[in-house]
Amino acid sequence: MFFCAVFIASAAAVTVFALPPDIARIKNSKKIVVALIAEDSPPFFYQDGPRNLKGIDIEIARLIGSRLGVAVVFDRSPQTFDEVLDFVARGKADIAISALYPSLERAQKVVFTRPYYRITPVLIVNRLAAAPLGVLPSMEAFNNPKTSIGFYNAAMFPGLVHRNFPSARLAAYKNDGKRNVLISDLTQGKLAAIYTDEIEEKKWRKEIKNFDLYFRVIKDPKTRISVSIAARWQDTHLAYWLNSFLTTLREALGDRSLDDIVGRNLGDLLGWNANTQ
Repeated sequence: MFFCAVFIASAAAVTVFALPPDIARIKNSKKIVVALIAEDSPPFFYQDGPRNLKGIDIEIARLIGSRLGVAVVFDRSPQTFDEVLDFVARGKADIAISALYPSLERAQKVVFTRPYYRITPVLIVNRLAAAPLGVLPSMEAFNNPKTSIGFYNAAMFPGLVHRNFPSARLAAYKNDGKRNVLISDLTQGKLAAIYTDEIEEKKWRKEIKNFDLYFRVIKDPKTRISVSIAARWQDTHLAYWLNSFLTTLREALGDRSLDDIVGRNLGDLLGWNANTQ
């Protein structure tokens, strides 16, 4: 009888302490706090109405909450991408899903998961302004002091554009969702090209009539931008769990499942079926 009592007590103790501390913290709080930059970045995350967040990152965060059995709380206090990571590093948020790309500098204070999406950077070229560079200039041809290249001063673009075009005249633009100034400067020839990504290119194609008549798109052959989830470096098991989540999500929904999420959100944003474009 005594043996049975000890065994039952031991089993109960094992049950109580079965979860790793980082997972137990989230389970016990019944919520997972997700850091998200205040500025919208469609189609990854954007406000659609007063209380309705939509986007790729929002869907993934809610799937994570559902699999963990907890509520998802989005904290949009951070004003910059670095602040988003600081929120995680300081324990103000459990994870960050905010169109984040890993870098060696960023990985010194947080741990990144495997990528859940990869983006190809592109150069959108004004055909007339780029004419002096040749009929079909390569991306490398734009790396010269006489060429002006615009880019969004946010996320990964400042680092990439300075790395790829160190000799060009570079002009930074605020990524505030109002692309009229950037489009106008490219159309008027004030810029020879804009360094952006394939998702932004799709938005431009939707908005600009006869896009291919005025512009040419050159894909960056050397770069693929990885987008990942960030967690505290101390939360090792949570990071393992997130990687398992991303793996099983692809296995459960198919290899193109995350691409479908991207397509659906881009389609919702622009009012067309992104998967058919």
